[in-house]
Amino acid sequence: MVREIGPVTSCGRWLEARKQNTVATERLMDEQWVIGFASAAAVVAQKDVLSKTDADAVWAVLDNICRNQPLISVAEAMPNLVSG
Repeated sequence: MVREIGPVTSCGRWLEARKQNTVATERLMDEQWVIGFASAAAVVAQKDVLSKTDADAVWAVLDNICRNQPLISVAEAMPNLVSG
């Protein structure tokens, strides 16, 4: 079974996975994809968007973006995360 990761995960699915109190493989993969995307964006933009924060804060910002737009994909939400 192939599971979608990162770019094709909907914001609604992201939020559902984040609500889980257990450490699920799906949640871990998506969270790490987000950090990887943000890291790559920082390199390309030559703007370190991660230097003054931690992973939990990055995920919390994405949670807020996704609450407002649950039907978009995580990939569509990421530009808002890394530009802010």
